Amino acid sequence: MVKEGSRIGEIFQLGQPIGTGGSAVVYAATDLRSGKQVAIKIDQGKDPSTRDRLRHEAFILNQIRHQNVVALIDWKDLPNQAVYLVMERLEGCTINQIIPQNIGLPFRSVWPILQQILDGISAVHAKNIVHLDLKPSNIFLAVLEEHHTQVKILDFSIAKMVGEKMDGHPVGTPGFVSPEHILGNCAADPRADIYALGALLAFFLTGQRPYHGQKPEQILAKQLAEAPETLDVSYLGQSKDLQGIVLKAMHRDPEERYKNVAAFKAALNSIRWSSG
Repeated sequence: MVKEGSRIGEIFQLGQPIGTGGSAVVYAATDLRSGKQVAIKIDQGKDPSTRDRLRHEAFILNQIRHQNVVALIDWKDLPNQAVYLVMERLEGCTINQIIPQNIGLPFRSVWPILQQILDGISAVHAKNIVHLDLKPSNIFLAVLEEHHTQVKILDFSIAKMVGEKMDGHPVGTPGFVSPEHILGNCAADPRADIYALGALLAFFLTGQRPYHGQKPEQILAKQLAEAPETLDVSYLGQSKDLQGIVLKAMHRDPEERYKNVAAFKAALNSIRWSSG
């Protein structure tokens, strides 16, 4: 059983757990060769699907090298059938920890963060990869030297290559997963991430998720049954243009959304100085 204090391959020593994802655990760790601080994501060797998902995440991350995407350093299979990923160690917090609940932030305040998210996802799409699980807890604001911050997009465990068929099961997070992926009968399409980016924008500006429900299935049902236009977006307040951008990005029909990240960014860029 892997736990705090364990050594992995006699190279890494695990510290405290700093996160979880499914049946995988993320630990703070030290590279005993260099003393470098890293993060290790590892499964407990019990669930073959988790091992496959980690291998898949390693395959995806190995293709992406961008300052706004968490960096993969290495990955390996262990003799006990566990799989581990070595990633850069980040200090900071996720976006959902800094956005005031039910209040949000002015557009000028969130634009520098959002711009980095868009740059990172643009790089992901350039590799023909769709993230499929963009949400506040997967957007990390890393604190660098001299208190500068940098966005890091996390968790590519359910990411797919463009055109890759879904397995018929819903993927993603209620409120952020696109309607077509709720049904699970489509191929991976970058416009699914455009939908999630629209939901993230609404969350940044309002401190609320764009769909509400006491249970996940209620939220998913609303996403399938209610067009974004029927939602009360008056709380976005700051600009009717921002409301329109959110609604277009979150359109139920992928053909009606922004065709790519560049188009979404251009729309936001045109109003960034006119909003509060």
